[in-house]
Amino acid sequence: FGFGLIYALGQVGVSLAPLLGIAGLFGLAFALAFQDVLANFVAGVFLAARRPFSQGDEIVTGDLSGMVEDIQLRALTLRTYDGQRVYVPNSMVWSNPIVNRTELGKTRTTLAVGVAYDTDLAAAHDVLMEALHSVDGVLDDPAPQARALEFGDSSINFALLFWHEAPKAQEWRVRHEVALEVKARLDEAAIEIPFPQRVVELIGSPPP
Repeated sequence: FGFGLIYALGQVGVSLAPLLGIAGLFGLAFALAFQDVLANFVAGVFLAARRPFSQGDEIVTGDLSGMVEDIQLRALTLRTYDGQRVYVPNSMVWSNPIVNRTELGKTRTTLAVGVAYDTDLAAAHDVLMEALHSVDGVLDDPAPQARALEFGDSSINFALLFWHEAPKAQEWRVRHEVALEVKARLDEAAIEIPFPQRVVELIGSPPP
């Protein structure tokens, strides 16, 4: 209709240059107004075809993480771990890396613990492994590990690596239980978890 009107006006001698300029401005304004809508729609189509996650999955995308509540062609609805509902434009999801925490069903957590320098490291390793195997929720496959990691300022540090079911709530629960069990087992074995210490020497001070 618009093109027909412009053609008819041209036939009766009306100058088309101003009309074409106005039409171009309207077209540009329309494109700018709807470019985000179109980008989100196209990204939604790509996400639907690729399916990197499903409703109920826990994902990380950009700076956001949580459970997928709803998937629409324009936006994704996330329920964050602190109970907030976030509507994320699909174009933002598509343009960022996506980590699907629950797709494989399990994930690994690392917990650091330090022991004193005079500790028998083989004995400490055995105690830490016993603690890991005794916690409900620590998976046997892949098997948990306790690895001597580094010589710290005040302790020899171990890294405890253990697998558990993927949901974030399960990670927090199992991590908490592992920390409690490790502390109890080390105390029972009289293995010290040292705290940072500093020796300060005052030069020139009178002896006590």
